[in-house]
Amino acid sequence: MTVEELLQRYAAGERDFSGVDLSGANLSGANLSGINLTNADLSSTDLTGSDLTGSDLSGSNFMYSKLRGVRLIGCKFNGTNLLEVEWRTTDFTDVNLSGAINFYSGLLENVLLCNTTMPDSNVITEETYWET
Repeated sequence: MTVEELLQRYAAGERDFSGVDLSGANLSGANLSGINLTNADLSSTDLTGSDLTGSDLSGSNFMYSKLRGVRLIGCKFNGTNLLEVEWRTTDFTDVNLSGAINFYSGLLENVLLCNTTMPDSNVITEETYWET
C-alpha cells in the first residue's frame, strides 16, 4: 500500500489497516489518530510530527523507525517490535507498552512517560521525562 492510498482511505473514514506493509514510508506530520495498525510492517518509517493518539499498534514491526515529536497518547504496543527505534520528544501518556519487544534498544531522548505501562508491566504514574 502506498502512503497516498493509506491517507486517502483514512480521510474517507477507514481505520482498520491491520497487516499493512508501510516499510520505509514517510508519514511525517500525518494525523492517524485511532488507526488500527496491528501486525503492520512499519520498519524504517519516518513518523516525525505524526499524531497516532488512541491507535492500536500491537504486534507491529517498528524496527529502525524514527518517531520524533509523535503523539502516542493512549496507544497499545503489545508485542510490538521496537528494535533501534529513535524516540525523540515523544509523548507516552496513557500508553500500554506491556509486552513490547526491544523498547530499551533505541534512542530515547526527552520522552514523556505518565500513566505508562512499561514492557515489564510496571506502571509509571508520575510525569517523568526519560533519556538513554
